[in-house]
Amino acid sequence: MAKLTKAQRAELREKFGGRCAYCGCVLPEKGWHADHVEPVMRESEQDMAAAAKGLFKLKATGKVWHESR
Repeated sequence: MAKLTKAQRAELREKFGGRCAYCGCVLPEKGWHADHVEPVMRESEQDMAAAAKGLFKLKATGKVWHESR
C-alpha cells in the first residue's frame, strides 16, 4: 500500500478519536504511526489503526491493549 496522504492520516486519527487504538493515549498531531491491524491485509485501508509512536512494535508481543477495544 502506498504511503497515506496527510488527509488520510488525519481521517484515520479522527476515526480513533485522536487516541491510540492499542493503549488509548492521546495522539499528537505528528509522531504517531498508521498501523496495519492484520499484516496479511496490507493492501487495505480498512485494516488501519492509529498507534502511538513505538507502541505498534509491541503489538506482536500481545502486551498492548485498550479496555474499550
